[in-house]
Amino acid sequence: MWFLTAERLSKNKIGEYLGRNDEHAVNTLHAFLALLDFGQLVFDEALRFFLSLFRLPGEAQQIDRIMQNFADRYTEAHPTTFASADTAYILAFSLIMLNTDAHSDQIANKMTLDQFLSNNRGIGESGSDLPDELLTALYNNIQANEIIIEQREYIKSVREGWLGKQGGRVKTWKRRYVILSGNVLYYFKSPKDKAPAGFLPLENIEVRPHTDKLTFELLPAAGHASIKSVRMATDKKHAGGFEQGHHKSFMFKAASAEDLDLWVEAVRQFTVEDLARGNTIRQSQQSIKSKEGASAKASGRE
Repeated sequence: MWFLTAERLSKNKIGEYLGRNDEHAVNTLHAFLALLDFGQLVFDEALRFFLSLFRLPGEAQQIDRIMQNFADRYTEAHPTTFASADTAYILAFSLIMLNTDAHSDQIANKMTLDQFLSNNRGIGESGSDLPDELLTALYNNIQANEIIIEQREYIKSVREGWLGKQGGRVKTWKRRYVILSGNVLYYFKSPKDKAPAGFLPLENIEVRPHTDKLTFELLPAAGHASIKSVRMATDKKHAGGFEQGHHKSFMFKAASAEDLDLWVEAVRQFTVEDLARGNTIRQSQQSIKSKEGASAKASGRE
């Protein structure tokens, strides 16, 4: 492919193009990955090689799209290593976080091997554990050899602030600091926290405001059974680790009607359908305006 052979081609521009969500760019990303043979590479080697071919773009939704496709491709090449591409997707972000932790001068207390193993408990298929031997090898490789990532600060805020968040299994409300970065929604226990309590890509979802209760709900879009999300484990054995989220929907509560409108508008603006699975983009100004108009009419505010 031209991307792999052309000289003097900007790696920044390659990353920006591969991260786009239009049909041609998505097809190009698929073709780009199809030319890469990950069959003989362990996970960190494949990730390192992949990220050496371009610079990650600065927007979180672009990074999410690229990493999801990388995870899909690696899982195809290593079906006995990862039963699900979601596992590879979560582990890729875990390695990026470990890479930053290990090689940033601003982080004094470095993550230990035991902490890394604990952090990644239960990320396998149906909550299973990946082999300690695999995770130990990945940890040692990252410690010994930094993955050079051009864009380290991959969480760039589009909108942020305090919201109430309802629990997934236990329907209690807790105050969370929420950051919308592109089409990824991160929520933290405190804005000072280095790692989020959880996050969800805003793909294949519907945003439903409940104006009388100052809440908005994120639901699977028509034709989709569930929401893809990741959260930090809360049990003592795996505390601080990653696991797949348990939410069938997400409910957030704003402080005022104005704040609710701003959050709903922002989330809708950056919600997309997954072109990699043959769907169309939901992010169009016309559809956003028509939905907001219908919501306003239903609530009597039009």
